[in-house]
Amino acid sequence: ELRFSNNDKYLLSSGRDRQFSLFKRIEGQSNFELVNKQLKAHDRIIWSCDWSCDDLFFVTGSRDKVCKIWKLNEDDDSFTLYGKFTPSKSGITSVSFAPRKVKIQKDKDDFSYLLAVGLENGI
Repeated sequence: ELRFSNNDKYLLSSGRDRQFSLFKRIEGQSNFELVNKQLKAHDRIIWSCDWSCDDLFFVTGSRDKVCKIWKLNEDDDSFTLYGKFTPSKSGITSVSFAPRKVKIQKDKDDFSYLLAVGLENGI
């Protein structure tokens, strides 16, 4: 799968080889160059990836039943594993961040990321 960051600065690629690659747009051009990759990011095929609305994080979802959240460091185009979770006993086929942060509780001014996860079992 291929996903552009919301600021069009990065392109994230994931696939069958269980790795993902991070490409960065060459300044003043429409071309991208490989700047980083994570070998064996998951134990099985990575079916899906997506960027948070502010491009600070991206998520990968895999047939290994794990979602991993990665934090981007734009200073050196590196990333670190920020967290992971297993939402079900079924493989993950799709992940999608909401297009903006959402208010979770009415009486608080806190906004959070919202992430949808699709599963192999159709749920």
